[in-house]
Amino acid sequence: MMNRILRDVYLTAAISGVLLSSTTANADDFKPFFDISGLADVKISFGDTELSTFDGGFGKTREGDGTNVRLSQAALIGFGQLTPSLSAVAHIQYNPDLQDEVDIFEAFLRYRPVSTGRVRYTTKLGAFIPHVSAENKGRGWTNLFTLTNSAANTWIAEEVRPLGLDFTAEYRGDTFDAEVGASVFINNDNSGAGLALRGFVLNDQNVGIFGEVRIPDVGMRIGQTQAPFREGDDSPGFAVSARLSSEDYGEFIAYYSDNGATAGEPFSNGGQAWDTRFLTASYNHDLPGGVFVNLQGLVGTTETIANGGPLGTNFSTISLLLAKEIGDLQLATRGELFDQNDTSDCPCPFLGETGEALTVAATYRLGDHHRFIGEYLHVSSDREGATANQPASFNENVFQLAYRLVF
Repeated sequence: MMNRILRDVYLTAAISGVLLSSTTANADDFKPFFDISGLADVKISFGDTELSTFDGGFGKTREGDGTNVRLSQAALIGFGQLTPSLSAVAHIQYNPDLQDEVDIFEAFLRYRPVSTGRVRYTTKLGAFIPHVSAENKGRGWTNLFTLTNSAANTWIAEEVRPLGLDFTAEYRGDTFDAEVGASVFINNDNSGAGLALRGFVLNDQNVGIFGEVRIPDVGMRIGQTQAPFREGDDSPGFAVSARLSSEDYGEFIAYYSDNGATAGEPFSNGGQAWDTRFLTASYNHDLPGGVFVNLQGLVGTTETIANGGPLGTNFSTISLLLAKEIGDLQLATRGELFDQNDTSDCPCPFLGETGEALTVAATYRLGDHHRFIGEYLHVSSDREGATANQPASFNENVFQLAYRLVF
């Protein structure tokens, strides 16, 4: 019921943005305008990996075993400048691996008064993904350097989508810029369920606000999914953020979130809430020689109640990306570590794991609209409890070639 209501709200907001953007000029001679941009990825992949989580396995990659050729994703992003200060954004996506192949990734109104001073304020209302890294700043929240997102940003794209109100204040100085923000939100009480029950994964999927995350087939959980964007206890969550940037010293970003859920609180249509808190921070800078570096870390905890006791994990991951442009060619490599410590106190599946990943990618830009991308991904992981709740080790390799149309 809640999802149906929210779907109507988002679609109404998106349609209203289109209609409002086509109105005539106001008394100040401002003319609203509307713009559509987007992207589409056609990909061929070669893998020797374990059964993917999309198919109920514990594999860490999206593609699984064998050779696959397909349209892996597409997105349309509508932008309407309604007044000089008010704009609307709606991001609709297509992903063939998700239960809802067409879904809304983001939809929000943004109020940003025109300012010529050093301080500027911005307010957002709706569903939006937080700005946590310099990697995922491409169109449609795609990665600017690799096909596959880091473990941290894969999880954020899957299970973190505040629905609420966000306020930021920005200071623009002569030698640095600073920004602080705060959000109050609902509808994220199941965030963390997928991460705890499945572990970290690395892929390029963006789960929409009505989407679900596949859970590995273990015990009685056969063919199950978890919908991360649900509200259980009518108690809002909150988030705070900070950003400091300087041309000489780089950019630092920090984001802390507490979904405000009551662990174990039942949802009206089945399942129960997960109490999830996390902190992510990143630093990026242009080094001498034209080398770009991005360091990102994430730590957190998630917990629910099962069989009379807590079920959950502490989780962490850290990644280091290096990239360099040579004309129209960009080369990038990222190494990362991820870890989960089982904090459960019940006769439950073993949830602990450790792992590491290496990604190497090359992107060739042909004009403004065409990208040709090649990527090699290796993931090694050890899980305390996999199939039949037995320890398992996985070594996975995936090679991908992609053509991306950006418009």
